Amino acid sequence: MHGAVARTADQVWEGLSPRQQVAARQLLTELVTVSEDGPDTRRKVHRSDLLAACTDSIDAAGALRQLISSRLVTSDSHGVELTHEALLHAWPRLADWLR
Repeated sequence: MHGAVARTADQVWEGLSPRQQVAARQLLTELVTVSEDGPDTRRKVHRSDLLAACTDSIDAAGALRQLISSRLVTSDSHGVELTHEALLHAWPRLADWLR
């Protein structure tokens, strides 16, 4: 499963424009609670708060659509979150950002 998650994440990443990549990094790191004394965990964030945390809301919205359509991120009426915590460990790029 970890390999499939990493491949999907890499494919989505490579399909984003450079500006969307910046936004995607901001989005994804906002969806994680980094813990100093325990494991990092995903967290749900209201969509408007998530987009507001990005420097470019238009590119962020485009990146978010791609993340949702690839099922790396899930969105419902309560907010947006990583679909599975496996992404935190399976995708080396995200793991590096969180360090």
